[in-house]
Amino acid sequence: MWPLVKSNTALSLAMTAWDVLYLIYVVRELHWSPVALAVVMGCASVGGVVGALAGRRLARPRGRWWGVGPLLLSALALQPLILLPVLFAGPGLLWQIVIGGCVTVRFAGATAHGSTQRSVRQGVCEPQYQGRQQSIGTWLTFGPRFLSALGAGVLVSAIGLVPSMAVAAVATAGGFVVLLHSPVRRLRIMPTTSGG
Repeated sequence: MWPLVKSNTALSLAMTAWDVLYLIYVVRELHWSPVALAVVMGCASVGGVVGALAGRRLARPRGRWWGVGPLLLSALALQPLILLPVLFAGPGLLWQIVIGGCVTVRFAGATAHGSTQRSVRQGVCEPQYQGRQQSIGTWLTFGPRFLSALGAGVLVSAIGLVPSMAVAAVATAGGFVVLLHSPVRRLRIMPTTSGG
């Protein structure tokens, strides 16, 4: 459970910094209208549905490439890669479509990862402690996010908006690195406790 919580925390901090900067970027630099921003942000919901439907199937072992660990690693590896096109975006409808596609894929991966890692954590935890481990994991993952948002603001003041976004995009790989060096990477089937 601990590598999953550390990985989630690393990803959460980086994505908070990214999300704070992303909104400023598309409004101030790319001159998006409120409607364009709302439509592209709505792509997150589409991605969430896709991730929820696909995640369960991809978590089942098939050959050597799929199963719980490979799904978690793939979803985390996807996060920094899918942010890169945004750093090169320009104004206009074409880039709004490209970024909308990136948002869809990002949230598909995030949803598949989130539901799968939550199931793993519940599966390895004794039933009487599941609520406790979920609340502690959530607190550790989301509690320090305000520091990340604050840090993003400080970083922008020091190096500028787009370089700060690049730092946040690279930092999203932190969650992947944590899981890559943990036993989770070898996990193929969903674990269960004797009581589960």
